[in-house]
Amino acid sequence: MRKIIISVIIVVKNGERYLSKAIESVINQTYPPDEILVVNGDSTDSTAQIAKSYKNVRYLHQQGKGLANARNTGIDNARGELIAFLDHDDYWTLDKLEVQINHFINSPDIQYSYANVKLFLEPGCELRSGFRQQQFEEEQVGRTPGAFFENELR
Repeated sequence: MRKIIISVIIVVKNGERYLSKAIESVINQTYPPDEILVVNGDSTDSTAQIAKSYKNVRYLHQQGKGLANARNTGIDNARGELIAFLDHDDYWTLDKLEVQINHFINSPDIQYSYANVKLFLEPGCELRSGFRQQQFEEEQVGRTPGAFFENELR
């Protein structure tokens, strides 16, 4: 079976606190991606240095503003047949890509999929207004941050 080429796009702005964990969760996948792109939106912290410290990460500086522009910058530079998105303050389970790749292989008529997410709070953080404790106790369907798309631009 032919290997499917995967690009992972991580968008970030001032993400020094979480970026390493996000990148490590991609690097350690049971089905490793072919490229990891970190798109930095004018961070004023050490985000750029962290991203550039990984030899298998391609660092991109975002020219415009906003999350959509950052994701589009990543897509425009991605080489993969499939694109996965990860926000800098999230991380993946070790088999996330493998599960989704198998889903694509077994369902050739689909063009995208998304995964379940589990919300978490850092120790010492309080539940913010608008969130319910129940949301942190069960998996939920995730949308764009965990999405996986066929790259039509390639």
